[in-house]
Amino acid sequence: MPEQAKGVWRYLLAGLLVLALGYFAVHRPLAAACVEARQAARAAEAQVTLIRQDKAAHMDNGQSDKRLTEEQRTADAALPDVVDTSALLAELQHTALQQGVQLTAVLPQEAQPQGEVWRQSVQVNCEADYFSLLNFLRALEAQGRFWQLDEAHLTSTGGRLRGELRFSAFALPPAGEVEP
Repeated sequence: MPEQAKGVWRYLLAGLLVLALGYFAVHRPLAAACVEARQAARAAEAQVTLIRQDKAAHMDNGQSDKRLTEEQRTADAALPDVVDTSALLAELQHTALQQGVQLTAVLPQEAQPQGEVWRQSVQVNCEADYFSLLNFLRALEAQGRFWQLDEAHLTSTGGRLRGELRFSAFALPPAGEVEP
């Protein structure tokens, strides 16, 4: 086999190794996090419904009120009363700066009703190293607000990741739009 053909095979094998590494080190963990986020969204919706039902059943019980107040604070942090796009974008920017992630574009979509909640989607184009991006996603998860990573497209260039991420945040519907 000529020396030039051996070099081509080496480059081909190196490329396949990089693709496999990207799949197992980046794509699979992000896909698993997306599934967990969807499950957490369903759990948060169920928690809000349970709190409303529990409050209605125990209006005059002092102990129940204390417990419900704490649960309500947690639910309110995860599902605020209004969709505040500017606060949402400020949270994203602040968290990205703290974690060393450079946001190159932030494109919020119009909030849409989804079941008993409103969904605010935001597309974020960013650049960071692997660990900074991972810390950014973990920091968003640790915040009181519920974030869902809907979609992630990542490319690697010289040790840096360029990504197009689509997040969703949720809020309760406006007071005038609550169904009886």
